[in-house]
Amino acid sequence: MGFQPKSRLLVIVAMGFLFIALQPVAHGRAEGKAEIRGQVTECWEGRHRPVADLRVYVLTMEESEKIRGVLRKMEQLPHGDCPECAQQYVKEFIKLYEELIAETKALGEPKGLTRSDKDGKYVGKSLHTGERYLVLAIDWERDDSSDTIGYYNYSLTDSLPPGVTTLNVYMGPGMDKDCHDN
Repeated sequence: MGFQPKSRLLVIVAMGFLFIALQPVAHGRAEGKAEIRGQVTECWEGRHRPVADLRVYVLTMEESEKIRGVLRKMEQLPHGDCPECAQQYVKEFIKLYEELIAETKALGEPKGLTRSDKDGKYVGKSLHTGERYLVLAIDWERDDSSDTIGYYNYSLTDSLPPGVTTLNVYMGPGMDKDCHDN
């Protein structure tokens, strides 16, 4: 008896749907695409306000290896109670901050560089699930004020899940919880 033309078409269409359904990579599900979105803020007169036009780097662990090394050194600087200790701390901090700027500039314009918009919002796109990222907000041009040495903050992510991860960056001063509008 054999297949009738309509039956053959039905089998071909069914096989096509089955083939497509079994190809998650072709639809982006297994590619592991993720995004990091957030807002960069600072505390001004007791309230959070957005920080516009700030460089925000969203870098893989490999891309950020040298930068993370400098950040670790900065965190490990000894604090002391004496005036000479404070002067030494500031001197060492400035030296390491200049190294951080140099390492950041050495990246050039990586695909992980974005800028915060007028509302302080940024987006790191086309990231991979399962990977960890360094999110570094920095602006060495804002260091000109007498009360600011090192306008930066950073965070390391956990392994990214698929979809959007929200990561807000607080630039200070002090701790985020100390800004009164929380």
